[in-house]
Amino acid sequence: MKYSDRQKGTALLLGLSVLFLTGAAHGQLWQWKTYTSTREIRQIAADSGGVWVGTSGGLNRVSSDGSVTTYTNTEGLSSNDIRAVEVDDAGRVWLGLSNGLIDVLDPASGEIHTISDYQGMEIYDFAEKGDSMYVALSLGVSLYRIDRREVKETYKNLGAALPVEVPVRSLALRGDTLWACTDFGLAFADLHLPNLQAPESWRNVTTADGLPDDRTHQILWFGGRPYVATEKGLATQTGGQWRVFAFAENVVVGLTTWQGKLVVALPYRIEAYDGSQWHSVGQDVRKCSYLTTDAQGSLWIGREMDGLAVYDQGTQRWRDVRANCPAGNVITDLAIDQDGVLWCASRDGGVFSFDGQHWSVYDARGGYLPTDVILAVAVDHANRKWFATQGRGAVVFTETDTGLAVTLHSEADGTLAGSVTPSYVIVNDIGVDSDGNVWLLNRFASNGNAVAFMTPDGKWGYFSLVDGLKTTAVVTIAFGPAGRKWIGTDQDGVQVIDDAGTLFSKEDDDLSQGLTITDGLKSNRVRAIAPDENGVVWIGTDKGLNYWYAGDVGERWGLISDDIYAIGVDPQNNKWIGTGSGITLLDPDGYPVRHFTTQNSHLVSDHVQAFAFDPVSGDVYIGTSHGLSRLSTPYTAPKENLSEVLIYPNPYVLTAGGPKLTITNLARQSRVRILTEDGRLVRNFLPGEVPGGRVFWDGKNDRGQLVSSGIYLVLVTTESGESAIRKVAVIR
Repeated sequence: MKYSDRQKGTALLLGLSVLFLTGAAHGQLWQWKTYTSTREIRQIAADSGGVWVGTSGGLNRVSSDGSVTTYTNTEGLSSNDIRAVEVDDAGRVWLGLSNGLIDVLDPASGEIHTISDYQGMEIYDFAEKGDSMYVALSLGVSLYRIDRREVKETYKNLGAALPVEVPVRSLALRGDTLWACTDFGLAFADLHLPNLQAPESWRNVTTADGLPDDRTHQILWFGGRPYVATEKGLATQTGGQWRVFAFAENVVVGLTTWQGKLVVALPYRIEAYDGSQWHSVGQDVRKCSYLTTDAQGSLWIGREMDGLAVYDQGTQRWRDVRANCPAGNVITDLAIDQDGVLWCASRDGGVFSFDGQHWSVYDARGGYLPTDVILAVAVDHANRKWFATQGRGAVVFTETDTGLAVTLHSEADGTLAGSVTPSYVIVNDIGVDSDGNVWLLNRFASNGNAVAFMTPDGKWGYFSLVDGLKTTAVVTIAFGPAGRKWIGTDQDGVQVIDDAGTLFSKEDDDLSQGLTITDGLKSNRVRAIAPDENGVVWIGTDKGLNYWYAGDVGERWGLISDDIYAIGVDPQNNKWIGTGSGITLLDPDGYPVRHFTTQNSHLVSDHVQAFAFDPVSGDVYIGTSHGLSRLSTPYTAPKENLSEVLIYPNPYVLTAGGPKLTITNLARQSRVRILTEDGRLVRNFLPGEVPGGRVFWDGKNDRGQLVSSGIYLVLVTTESGESAIRKVAVIR
């Protein structure tokens, strides 16, 4: 007897008891989260409750209790690259962004108002006076009326001694006089003058008047006298003459007052002046970029790559105030280990890992790495983490009972070879094959051994130019059908290594196979290779995307860009193509279905360089040149069967904007239906609506109407005839 879907579902109910399964609600699909390094401090502004810190990776709020809150594009900012920060008299935070936009954040409501009048310009500083906000621009000073939300006028000619449209680095108000620091000297004007657009309204101070350098950074009044921070020391005016304080480091980064003293920031030192003597404040400044004093009298410094620090008077040292964030923003590669921890390789911050809540940093300063320029990461079958470095070989992290053991493979231990010099060992990529062998691309190896491998028992082997490699300019490695190794090169296309399953026997090796433009490749410059579950090998070049299947080469059109940097295959066999202009998502058959850019999503940057997929949550991590993005997707790894099907929350309460019902742990090609307790069909999910190992129900029937309160059945079936049923209580 053949059952209809409804009859089959009703029959499966016989003998089942009611089981209410509970679980934490998962985040909504296609939601973005940005993770950026906020260690590069640009500017700091204080208010009564703490400080606001503008960085190249977003905005940090450091409250007086020490807590840190980060704002990025996923919290509503127009850009993460902040150049200037100011707090106005109403408590709103003004952010000058690198793209010329201004975001005005109201901390009380969380609302952000964006000003686009200066788009395309650089914004360096703000100065508020009443309803006027003066904006330091790359072409002068602009007057923005806060009350009217409009630009009143812009001053591009700041005096006869300065060029027209000069960049203004900082602003200061002294009574009714506006001062501007530029790369060509100082400019100042009385705000009562009727026409500040006229150059004769401005007066200038330059080296001709006694400044040590025309490159001025900041002006501040102390003891009734002006002090000017310049590229070649500190200058102050006494009796109409300029007196210069020269320091060993010369460059004066910034100025503030603290405890009745003038405080001067040098790149590697902080000096305080009481009007007669100088003394150092703290130690280990590490490339200071900004300093300020908050309402509680604490002294803060920002550093170019080491984040924020506050002066601890008890220890007389600078205490780091760290945000929970990555250590760098130029992400080169990503990998998820066997414990579900994400590992990130970067060019500007070494290595950092994320357990879903906290970031851990492993860099050269901490003694973990010989360099912070990391090109690739891979996790082997023993859960060791392998890192490819630019010039220092390969680093391996092994977790032991006593801590983290670090091993370096380079010319020193004889495993890898140098390039321009014997000690400069470039490892461009690392991969792990199905047998647990670790493969390393030793770019420009002087001995020709550009492809190295280490077996699980620690034996090393090589493929060299003498074995048939075309070039040592190797870029990327992947493992295709039949265990063949696919090597992408800079100028010679793809080379395939077939070792016939005998790694240490050269007699049966075949290195004659490969692909170039003569075989149909879009370009011989190969940047990414990724085989999928169907035996198709996808090849990304600087001029487009190719695919290889059973000896045939094709090309894929419809991408957002042909400038390809990364290819990832998720647990549902979708292909993620990372380009210099965003992402194109291909379905399991290889056809474009979605595009993601900074314009249509919260992707942190359009220059995409790496992917990693969490098979449990369905999250995809996206490494870019300006930080890391996480996107929640339905593409979880399918289960082998339906024995673990789970639904939550249960009971399911229908509320406006509340979570959807999650149906997870599905097998591949599952079909999901919602039925009433007596077997009537309420919601039938079509195959395209169940793209991965889970699906979400919004409490509506097939007609889009909310269902009534009651007990409902969730019926899951597969093409093989397997089925599972769960019950859920719906409360409307």
